[in-house]
Amino acid sequence: MPTQVIWGKLNFNVAGNIIRGVDGFKASISIKEKDSESKKKFTELEEVSFSVKTSLETGGNPIKDYNYLKTYIKYPKKGYALQINEGSGFETWKGLKFLLEKVDLSDTKMDSRGRIHAGTINLTFREKNKKLNKKKVKKFRQQSELTGTW
Repeated sequence: MPTQVIWGKLNFNVAGNIIRGVDGFKASISIKEKDSESKKKFTELEEVSFSVKTSLETGGNPIKDYNYLKTYIKYPKKGYALQINEGSGFETWKGLKFLLEKVDLSDTKMDSRGRIHAGTINLTFREKNKKLNKKKVKKFRQQSELTGTW
């Protein structure tokens, strides 16, 4: 069962006839604005989003999956690392903690009785607001300048 993304206890994977694959992975960050709530020195909090398709035909249940995932919004102070399976092992997304900020059910397919058979659940994560260690930032910048990597 190949796992694509891990966030806390949640594993997003593709397994046999149950397909809950991650689709449309996006990450964004921008320059800090004056009235920002970000505690970071130069940038806003990073956002990561992706969608998961689920359907009754493949062993999922759009409404139950949506209700289950939205329960993770109840824990606004607890952040988890977002791990992405790249290459041979899982790599933590920039070593940051993320909070689940938004769960959205869309692209639903209903039958004539109003039962939802398929849908796409969009998840939006936001970096936990925590001031970065100045020594780590300085060390990272020095390494980046020396090696030319980001």
